[in-house]
Amino acid sequence: MAALRSDLKSRDQQIEELKAKLEALLKQQPNQNDAESAPGAEATAELVALLRKQIKHLEEQTSSEEGKISKLRDENRSLRTNLNAVMKKLGLKFQ
Repeated sequence: MAALRSDLKSRDQQIEELKAKLEALLKQQPNQNDAESAPGAEATAELVALLRKQIKHLEEQTSSEEGKISKLRDENRSLRTNLNAVMKKLGLKFQ
């Protein structure tokens, strides 16, 4: 579970970095009327689209990992409960 948490933290950092890059690009973009005539406007628009796609992908991965962590927590809780019950039956104390 620690590895999954570490992956989530890393992914969150990547998302924040990409969002910052996207914001910077959007601030640099000329207004809509000048967009077609501005050099590099098409490349900037493609880069913006690529960054948005990558951010969405990372957010989807984060959501999936959060689901896995939640499932593991539930399984862990269930196993601890079962183990505690067995230990009680045996007259032992579970910590």
